[in-house]
Amino acid sequence: MPSSFPLHLRLAIGGLLSLAAAMGIGRFVYTPILPFMAEAVPLAPSEAGFVAAANFMGYLIGALAGSFGLLPGSKRSWLLGALLASALTSAAMALDTGLIGFCLFRFAGGFASAFAMVFSSALVLDGLTRAGKPGFASLHFAGVGCGIALSALLIAGLSHAGSDWQGLWLSAAGATLILLLAIVLLLPAGLPETSQASQIENREMSASGRFPAALWRLIAAYGLFGFGYVVTATFISVIVRADAGLSGLEELVWLIVGVTAAPSIWFWSKIGARTGAATAFSIACLVEAVGVTLSVSGGGLV
Repeated sequence: MPSSFPLHLRLAIGGLLSLAAAMGIGRFVYTPILPFMAEAVPLAPSEAGFVAAANFMGYLIGALAGSFGLLPGSKRSWLLGALLASALTSAAMALDTGLIGFCLFRFAGGFASAFAMVFSSALVLDGLTRAGKPGFASLHFAGVGCGIALSALLIAGLSHAGSDWQGLWLSAAGATLILLLAIVLLLPAGLPETSQASQIENREMSASGRFPAALWRLIAAYGLFGFGYVVTATFISVIVRADAGLSGLEELVWLIVGVTAAPSIWFWSKIGARTGAATAFSIACLVEAVGVTLSVSGGGLV
């Protein structure tokens, strides 16, 4: 990248692409591909649920493993390695290995997605703070929605061109590799990182289990938030295809999810600035509950 390109923009855009690859594609591309797999493999609803659960378990373990500050090396190296692993696990899903193989590959993919999420956020947010531009964090986190929208367009285009489910997984892997190349160019090597002393302090707090009660409440609230959205986030495309009046519109619905998710971080940060973070989080959970309810109780395109 040219040296005149502002560092904070390189960080924010590089972070956006990282989350687009790791989350929008690596974690969530299963949603638009699932209807094709369910019909062609085939996968029963319970089997599709096991594959999704394996991915979420991998993500949980990966998030815990990546957040304790126990790993040597730079955050950038771990981020790039995790994105490469995410691409490889997506490509491996094109192998018709049966339920066990699908679960193993999605578990590994979830682990890689979590690593990429943790290390990209740590690298980008730390860099933006040092650059005096913390507000650009919203651009970084918009990557999840951008990646979902990209996956919707990619799967829609290839499926209408006649690609089978295996080709869709390979295309997702290829898109991840292209994004990885852009991330290598955008995120500079040798950025200052959190001091070793801070990492040791974090490890000691994690090892001792001395988390404040408020943090445990926040973890519980965030867990309930995830429980609330994850079923429809995973199966919304299957739900839409199962409705005779909506069949063929699953990619459009998934595109809407991505397009609305992308600016949501900026939107809710503005709400939080006015109401306080806890109130904004509570309102967001209520909005989520209404949306999830409507997605399975409403009728027609609306």
